[in-house]
Parts: sequence; C-alpha cells; structure tokens
Amino acid sequence: MSPDRPRQTAADRLVGPLLGVLFVRAEAAGIDQITPRMRLIRLAGPELCGLTWTPGQQVRVRVRDPRGRSALRTYSVWSYRG
Repeated sequence: MSPDRPRQTAADRLVGPLLGVLFVRAEAAGIDQITPRMRLIRLAGPELCGLTWTPGQQVRVRVRDPRGRSALRTYSVWSYRG
C-alpha cells in the first residue's frame, strides 16, 4: 500500500462497484459559509443534468474525512437550476 494513498475500508470495497449504479458524480462548484454551522455547497457536473429535485429533498454526498476514510453526509436541497 502506498503511503500517499488512503487505506481502503470495507465500506469502500462494498460501495465502490455500486457507485455507477446508485450514485452520480459531481464536483463542489462552490462552498459558502452561511452561519458558523451551515454551509451552502453548490454541486455541478454533467451527470446532474436531467435530474429533478424539489427544495427540501435530501441528497447524500460521499466525502473523505481528514484521515482518508469514506463517509456519507446528508444535505437538504435548497434550490436546483437544471
């Protein structure tokens, strides 16, 4: 294992093959601090085109923590411009 590559967890091995089926890829196009405990995160990417969202709906985002472990975070959709 390479020292600059994070160690793969059991969750990574399970979720990895399903990413293309259950998830779509996007990039954080912008992050703004709204309050000390709230951020506005704008996601962008071609796989988001054609999806429909309703304000108040939730989206799960797979992120890496500072130690390189995978985690899922839940965010509410405020608006959508498709």
